[in-house]
Amino acid sequence: MSLRTESRELLLPRVAKGDAAAARLCVERWGDRLGGLVARFGLSGEAAERALRAIFSQLWDTAPSWRPRDGPEFLFAVRLARRWLLDHREAPPPAPDAAGLAGARGPAAQTDLFGESARVMRAVGGLAAQERLVLGLCILHAQTYARIGELLGCDADEVRTAARRGLLRVRERLHADAPARPPWERPPAEARP
Repeated sequence: MSLRTESRELLLPRVAKGDAAAARLCVERWGDRLGGLVARFGLSGEAAERALRAIFSQLWDTAPSWRPRDGPEFLFAVRLARRWLLDHREAPPPAPDAAGLAGARGPAAQTDLFGESARVMRAVGGLAAQERLVLGLCILHAQTYARIGELLGCDADEVRTAARRGLLRVRERLHADAPARPPWERPPAEARP
């Protein structure tokens, strides 16, 4: 079912008013696709069912906050599901401490735990203030271009352009500032340009 077909009949405003039929329609229309997203996060069986129930429950609670200018209802549901899955995923195993790496041998011993993040921070720090602000709102606060445009008093296209330029500048600075790769990470001589 295309997003265009779904946008004719807005469901979230009806869900916000407590319409149970609209809630069932949301589950029917979006359940499989949101279930696929849950599966991509590695959940299956009972854990996936619990996650979907929690996501739809949160969707019912946040339905009043959706506005048509924020984009299609389904994308609102996907953003909400993705945030829920990221917030509720199992914590990764703890990273080894610096003392544990000091005694290790091989490439892992030469890993600089903070070097990469410091390079990124330097690259972002060199951006114009508006580009830093837009990237922060996009990436750290998961705001839409339209919402950022409202906050900054400009249109979504200007925000999109600032985000794109900022990301390109960060990429350029990271490549220019990249340390020489160790021999075991370099491509073979015949593969080099």
